[in-house]
Amino acid sequence: MSNSLVQLALLLIAIGVLALSIRVVRSSATDDLARPLRFLDWGFWGCNLSFVLAIGVDPLFAASDAGAFLPSVVINVLLAAFYVFACFYWTALGVLAHRTGRSWVIWVVAGLATLALGFIASYILMASRVRKKLTAAAHDKRSRSSRDSA
Repeated sequence: MSNSLVQLALLLIAIGVLALSIRVVRSSATDDLARPLRFLDWGFWGCNLSFVLAIGVDPLFAASDAGAFLPSVVINVLLAAFYVFACFYWTALGVLAHRTGRSWVIWVVAGLATLALGFIASYILMASRVRKKLTAAAHDKRSRSSRDSA
């Protein structure tokens, strides 16, 4: 009975983190690209770091005399961090795709279907596309302000 309650609690937390990530990433103005881009960056690098650490920590604990409890706690915390960062990454990818006029379903599904390569490729493609739009918008704003002051 207690095992099913723990599983239910973990499921509720997983759904809550996903819902929270959607709420937080989408909370900016609909034409704002900078905020979701920050979440995309943090999500990408956080996923990579937590995954590499979770894999790298396991052999370190196996070589040491640590008990069975500490390694499992550390690895589970790192995997939970991976899940949180992944939720923010995929949510930010979908929001950015939608705000740049692309289909968010295609971006997220294609990225998940080709997970190892798709994760990296979708980050590079979307981040470069959004940075170009932000640079162009900043350039247009500067040229308009210099034209208005003249």
